[in-house]
Amino acid sequence: MSLHMVRRDEMMEYDWDAVRNAYVCGEESLSKLAARFGIPVSRVKQRSAREGWAAQRQQYREKQEKASPEERIAKMAELLLEKLRRAAEELDVYTSVSKTRRKESQYSDKGKLTGETVTEKESRETFRDVIDRSGLKQLTAALKDLRDIQSALAQEREGFVGGVVEIAAVAEEGQELEEEENQDG
Repeated sequence: MSLHMVRRDEMMEYDWDAVRNAYVCGEESLSKLAARFGIPVSRVKQRSAREGWAAQRQQYREKQEKASPEERIAKMAELLLEKLRRAAEELDVYTSVSKTRRKESQYSDKGKLTGETVTEKESRETFRDVIDRSGLKQLTAALKDLRDIQSALAQEREGFVGGVVEIAAVAEEGQELEEEENQDG
């Protein structure tokens, strides 16, 4: 690896908290997480070793085994809320992927094919202020799921049937999304 590449890689900012949380609280390997977050595998493994992610994962799993079903559901709802927050931030980001394929053929003086070279190139361009409609639908569905989880938890704890339990952040995001949908639709 050249010196230039190392410096460029060091300057890139990654969401290390999200990567760590995904590893500690999830089932994915470091390699899969590196691919998902677009980070070199070696960097993820170095950071994991330095910060002790494997031990944190083990502690998290042991704590989950001891937790009551209500505590597990509450934790799951908390994680879902964090994912929803990040998804809401990314709704106005659109990534365009462009792929090109170029085939070059070499011929001898007699017109006989002597070789071929195929070059494939993929470029990604990110745009802001373009609403991702499918992402908006997924986010809305996830908000409904979270509301159902919170409602079920409240019913178990309070012993009542019916009613709506809202989390302030979820209610606020849901209201903003509905306003955006009404403006666009």
